Amino acid sequence: EKLQGSTGGFYDPPRSTPTATRSEALLSAYKLAVYSKTNSKTDQILKILDRAIAFELHTQITDKNSRAFGAFGNTLADHTVRIDYVQHNISAMLGYMKILIENGY
Repeated sequence: EKLQGSTGGFYDPPRSTPTATRSEALLSAYKLAVYSKTNSKTDQILKILDRAIAFELHTQITDKNSRAFGAFGNTLADHTVRIDYVQHNISAMLGYMKILIENGY
């Protein structure tokens, strides 16, 4: 699978949950690369994560009048919400935030 252009998402149209689950996998790959001291891959992984997390944030519902405020929709155009969409996106973002804090960002 390939990251879709500048969107940072996977598939066409890009969807939040596939992006989030791949981000979770990339977070594990990053930790493994650090642990095994193969840091040559960490920068590449972080660049992909930067774009993926940015896309995930674009799928977050920000309409304060929405009952789903703060949740994550399926795509940029489809604001359907499921609990797994929310769980995977939050999990990926928390893991990414932890890496950023560990790296002094």
